[in-house]
Amino acid sequence: MASQENRLLQMLRRYLEQNKLKDALATCQRLNRDYPHNGEGWCAASIVACRLGNAASGLDFIARALALQPTNARFHIARANALVLAQRRQEAMTVTEEAVPAASSDPQLLDMAGGIYALLGNYLKAQIYYQRAVEKAPDNGIYQFNLATVKRFLGDSDGSEICFDQAIRLNPADYEACHLRSDLRTQTQDRNHIAELTEHLKACISAPAEDWRGEMKLCFSLAKEHEDLGNYEDSFRFLKRGADLRRSHMSYKVETDIQTVEDIVRTYSAPVFNNIRSGSSDKPVVFIVGLPRTGTTLVDRVISSHGQVFSAGELNNFALEMSGLARRDSGGKLTRTA
Repeated sequence: MASQENRLLQMLRRYLEQNKLKDALATCQRLNRDYPHNGEGWCAASIVACRLGNAASGLDFIARALALQPTNARFHIARANALVLAQRRQEAMTVTEEAVPAASSDPQLLDMAGGIYALLGNYLKAQIYYQRAVEKAPDNGIYQFNLATVKRFLGDSDGSEICFDQAIRLNPADYEACHLRSDLRTQTQDRNHIAELTEHLKACISAPAEDWRGEMKLCFSLAKEHEDLGNYEDSFRFLKRGADLRRSHMSYKVETDIQTVEDIVRTYSAPVFNNIRSGSSDKPVVFIVGLPRTGTTLVDRVISSHGQVFSAGELNNFALEMSGLARRDSGGKLTRTA
């Protein structure tokens, strides 16, 4: 492999690990232009496209990679990731199942397979593959973090905390791990992370490439742990500091939300609802709907715990279709807000 080609690949891998998508995209474009027969470049382009929410481009790029290396298991798992984003969930499951046997000895592939199962809502299988990745590469902080998150979702708080501890030990700048770990349980005087988080905050602020998001997460972590210990003044001080930091980097305007709601109300009038025809006559399908924080996730977990019920997860298809229709009827002016 040419030295320049190899340097571009190394840069690309580093940008992907750091989630620097703008730099990764530029490197992909250069690599794929100068070395179009390098499947790694097209696979990376697919990963970047998917992280940017572009499933169609992700599928196109990974198809180019597979045309060059049709038996590459990592490319197949990357394709499964794009299929999940494209809402082609059954295909994604099939592709992952077929690629998994080749992943038995490669921790990166095992971790990727775990990620696909997590996206598909199969957290028990995700845990199996994340655990195998950790066993193969125990000093990889990313694998420890991923295992911690799925253990957290499955209710294994103690196991999750152990993995978060390992992830933070391996990567002290993993402030997301710090934040999630603080939220696992009620902290006590004898068992908390306040001293450690305070040191992390000092290091974060003094770092040459300071990331305001890291500081924000550490502030919220300290606010939570101080609240658990009854240190309410300290808790509020860190909460306000984190919130002020977040607000200073937001371009949020309440007028945008008001306009969005008005467009939706205008689009979905009484005549529209009166003329809606059912999209499915399949009686076994159950829809659980509700406003945020009203317990819909809990209801889903209770119902799907039955052996004859499968949970499709919390899909955003309905919201996307509703917003899309409202946007078309409003002349494309409708803006989605986070």
